Amino acid sequence: MPKIAAFALLWLLAPFQLTDGAMIPRQTTDFGVCTDPTIIYVQDQDGMLGYGYKPANTDDFPHGATADIATTIDFIRSTLQNACRAPTTAWFLCTTASAAANGKEGQDAADAFNNVMNQSSPLSEASQAPAPAVSAAAVHPSLNMKFSKETVVFGDHLDPIWWFKEYLKADGQPAICDETPHRMPNDHYITFTCEGADPNIVPMMKEALIAVVKDTIDNTALPDDQRMFMHREGLCWDGHNNQCHITEGYPSTVFPQSVHVAVAIEVPGTGGAGALSGNLRYNIADSSSNNCGMCSYLSTSGGAVSALTSVAQVVMGFSELIVPGIAVANAAVSFSCLTTY
Repeated sequence: MPKIAAFALLWLLAPFQLTDGAMIPRQTTDFGVCTDPTIIYVQDQDGMLGYGYKPANTDDFPHGATADIATTIDFIRSTLQNACRAPTTAWFLCTTASAAANGKEGQDAADAFNNVMNQSSPLSEASQAPAPAVSAAAVHPSLNMKFSKETVVFGDHLDPIWWFKEYLKADGQPAICDETPHRMPNDHYITFTCEGADPNIVPMMKEALIAVVKDTIDNTALPDDQRMFMHREGLCWDGHNNQCHITEGYPSTVFPQSVHVAVAIEVPGTGGAGALSGNLRYNIADSSSNNCGMCSYLSTSGGAVSALTSVAQVVMGFSELIVPGIAVANAAVSFSCLTTY
């Protein structure tokens, strides 16, 4: 499989290329063939008694009223990706809008979601013109992600994304995470710490972490030492001589015990005074094994191309929301280990 440098610089070029590094094109936010992906707060509609949420445009987003706004948001986001054929940036915008609505109720939740979605409108005639060459004023965001060699193995198929979406939450300006420890199976506890100078930075880092999970957890085409998160069909335990023994027939999930993410975005024309940054870390109390092979792989090749590409898409999509009106030229993404091995 392709190998890439430990610090991977993913230049923004068109058309899409994948060579020794991962190249992805810049996309302008629009809603594809659909319009008005907003939400209305309704009462006693579609057979549901009481208050609920539904898409404002049920022609493009045909979904009835539900009591949970997250269900409506997930439907809109999925429809944008599929039936609407909207670019990736629309998905990022919807994810940011979802974060804005999180923790709010009723009309306030719908308004928070809609305020973000209304930042964008379908492409105007002017915006369809060829993009000018990237200038010196372009934004160059960077993200660094470090993984612990220590791992935690749970004796079942868990969904790491559920834990990140459920408990990785931040509020305030600058944003700070809720650091309450949350109980996991086998008396383990997961704790999140984070800070973000802009409201979009923590959601960016969370989506980058989720992108790594999606690209590795069930990707059996990759060797185990190239997968940060893994679903396995057997428990692995340390027996004699610290060897790993697979017990077939028992599903398990492997998490890195700790992951640390850092983001930096320098705003052009501010002489460095406009730098926006953030960091995020999760830690699971008590590790049960280690993945030294993953650290060895990251130190020599930097990570799988698919995971690096997915994270770069997240970084560039959110950067367009954080610094609107300024071109995002490229994103530097690096993977490595938290400790030497």
